[in-house]
Amino acid sequence: NPVKIVAINNKGKVNERALTINCANCTAENLFVSVQKPVVPVEQKYYALLIGINDYQSEDLKDLDNPIKDAQSLYDVLTSKYSFDKENVTFLKNPTHAEIVTSLYGYSKNLTDKDNLLIFYAGHGWWDEKNQLGYWFPSDASKNTPVNWFRNSELRDYITSIEAKHILLIADACFGGAIFKSRGVDFTD
Repeated sequence: NPVKIVAINNKGKVNERALTINCANCTAENLFVSVQKPVVPVEQKYYALLIGINDYQSEDLKDLDNPIKDAQSLYDVLTSKYSFDKENVTFLKNPTHAEIVTSLYGYSKNLTDKDNLLIFYAGHGWWDEKNQLGYWFPSDASKNTPVNWFRNSELRDYITSIEAKHILLIADACFGGAIFKSRGVDFTD
């Protein structure tokens, strides 16, 4: 019978081992197996900000099919297989620029150096080659004005202000900048 052991020390370091137990002579009386979520020290918490944007208010940005579904899949995995309590996961579906800023600001005020934060973004983005600037596009963004675009530098400023032990950023976007370069919104028309 395969067994997986996961140990987390009081500093959050994780160690895993897999082994096989031969149970040819095992009975219910002499074998007890308990399967549960890994126990995390009380002082350490895992937070997540999941942002999925399918629907854009502006006609000049095409709606997308999968960002919310992808964020939901990540939510399900984090809350069922990892040490993310549901109350510590913020799931923003089609958020505006203000809603993203409000969430990041809240993390900068409330997290401690014992906490961990995962940030996931799925939606449109753009890399401005001329000015060397990258952006995420919240649901209230418009291709014609940068008023509601969320700059890479704004994201870096918030990440710098969050006092977490670890921060992991995952961006699945048509977004580049100093972080990624990939497909993007077409500004040629």
